[in-house]
Amino acid sequence: MLYDLKYSFKDKGSNHTWLFLPGWAMDSRIFEKIHCHDNLILIDQLDPYHFSSQLESLLSKYSITNFSIFGFSLGGFQAASFLEKSKKRVEKLVLCGVQQHYDLSIINSIKNNLHSNKSKTLSHFFRQCFQNKKDYLRFLMQLEPYFIQQFDTPYLLAHLDTLVEHPISILDGNNSLFIHGDHDAISPLILAKKLSNKLKAPLHIIQKEGHYVFFNSSVNLLIEQFLK
Repeated sequence: MLYDLKYSFKDKGSNHTWLFLPGWAMDSRIFEKIHCHDNLILIDQLDPYHFSSQLESLLSKYSITNFSIFGFSLGGFQAASFLEKSKKRVEKLVLCGVQQHYDLSIINSIKNNLHSNKSKTLSHFFRQCFQNKKDYLRFLMQLEPYFIQQFDTPYLLAHLDTLVEHPISILDGNNSLFIHGDHDAISPLILAKKLSNKLKAPLHIIQKEGHYVFFNSSVNLLIEQFLK
C-alpha cells in the first residue's frame, strides 16, 4: 500500500525553504510554535518506503534548489537517508532527537505491542517522550488523541523499519547540527554524542528536556536562531 504524501507549503517570498519532518506517530503540528522567515514545507505524512522519491518530487514541484531540513526523531532518519540517496546539496541540516540506528530487538518489541494494543502502545511512547510532566499533560490534551487516531497500525509498523534499515551514517558535518535533550528516554544522549563525534557535527544539548522539546519557548527560540 502506498501512502500519499501530505504536507503544507507556506510561501513567504524567500529564496530559501525549510523542510520540517516530524517524528514517529506525529505530524507537523509539533512544529507550530517555531517561527521561521523562510518558506516552509511542513510534512504531515510520508510513505514508509517511498519517502525519498516523495521528497524529491516535492522539491521539483516547487522548483526548490536552495533548501534546508529540520528532522525530528524519525524525520531525522528520513532526512539523512533522502540526502544520501539524492546527493542534493542542503544548506543546513538540523537533526533533533536522533541516534545512528535503533536495535532490532527494541523495534520488534514495539511492533509486538502495536499489534496487541495500538492506543496503549502510543500512549506509553508519548509519555516517555517527556521529561516534564506538565508538558506531557499539555501534549495529552492537545495532540495525543489526534495522533492515536490519525495513523493506522500498518503505517506505524512500516515506519519503525526506517529506524533500523536507514542508519544515519553519512552527512556533511560542516553544515549539520544535532539537538538533543539531556534526559531523552527514547534516544539516550550518550548515543547522540557518539553519532556527533563520529560524523564530526556539533551537538547542542538542551538541559532538563526529554525527547520532545517543542513546548519549551526558550528551546523554540534557540531553534529559530539555528534556522537563520
